[in-house]
Amino acid sequence: MRALALVALAGFGAATWWRSSATATARAAVRGAGLAFAALALLGPVFYPWYALPALALLAVSTAPGRARDAVAGIATALAFLILPNGAGLAARTKLPGALLVTVGLAVAAWRRPRSRGPARGA
Repeated sequence: MRALALVALAGFGAATWWRSSATATARAAVRGAGLAFAALALLGPVFYPWYALPALALLAVSTAPGRARDAVAGIATALAFLILPNGAGLAARTKLPGALLVTVGLAVAAWRRPRSRGPARGA
C-alpha cells in the first residue's frame, strides 16, 4: 500500500504541476502547491493533523474569496489546536474529564433504565 500511495502521489504531483503550469497564473500555482501538500499529507505513511496545515494555508489563499476561504481558514485553525507537535493538545487535555463524563453518563443511564421484573407468575 505504501508503494501504491507513493506512485499515486507522484502521479498526482505531476498532474498538478502540469495543470498549474498550463494556466500560468499565480493563483493556480499556489492552488497546485496546496493540492500537492494535501496529497503528500494524505498519501504519506503517517498522518498527523499538523501535516495538513501548510496545504490548508495555501488553499485558503488560493480559493475564491468568500465563504470557501473562511471555511478553509477555520479548519486550519481548528487543526492547529487539535494536536500540537509536542503531543499536547486538545485530546491530551480532555481525555480524563471526558472519560469521567462518559462514565457518569453511563451510570446515570443504567440507573434510570426501567428494570424488568422477570417472568410473570401464574401464567
